[in-house]
Amino acid sequence: MLPDLEKRARRGDAQAALAGYFALSLCRDFFARRVSREQFAGDDQAYESMLAETAPSVDQCAGVSADQIKQRGTFLTIAADTGNTMAAAIYATDSAAIVGTYGQMVRNPDAIPPYKERAVRYLRNAAASGNKKAMELLASTYRDGVLADIDLAQAYRYAWTATQLANTPPEVIRIRDQLAPLLTELERKGLEQAAREDLDHCCAVP
Repeated sequence: MLPDLEKRARRGDAQAALAGYFALSLCRDFFARRVSREQFAGDDQAYESMLAETAPSVDQCAGVSADQIKQRGTFLTIAADTGNTMAAAIYATDSAAIVGTYGQMVRNPDAIPPYKERAVRYLRNAAASGNKKAMELLASTYRDGVLADIDLAQAYRYAWTATQLANTPPEVIRIRDQLAPLLTELERKGLEQAAREDLDHCCAVP
């Protein structure tokens, strides 16, 4: 399965790239929680129950190596490079797929700035196409300064934009309402006008 997904992904098939990422992520999680019969302290029924619950993972992950699991970030990057908005959101929230564990990040800090820059670029492109999840992530990104420098104006702009769309999470509404008093009325009006223009380009908002 993986060789076929990789071939299709490298030809620019975003869905194949995402499928490869999800498949390898599933295998990573499966191997991380895999236990032996001995760890069940003789409770054969509980062990057999665990095997039954993870059977699909066992079949799907048979023969998958640790080196292959490390390629899940490659699949995710390929998908995000195509402009797939789901991949953009996942890329920004699954840093481990790209730069590794905390220990690996400490050993290779030079990999972090390019990852952050790329993650924000993916999110901005996704938000420009009307992806609400990307808008929500950018609002928290610019408020907290995790993937980018703190920019309260941009945080307000993306939070406000997201709240104009349906089913906005309460957390994003809180970001908008918390930041509003920190900006002047003139700043807010300018940001909201820019946000309306963004929505006119991407989304059917009355």
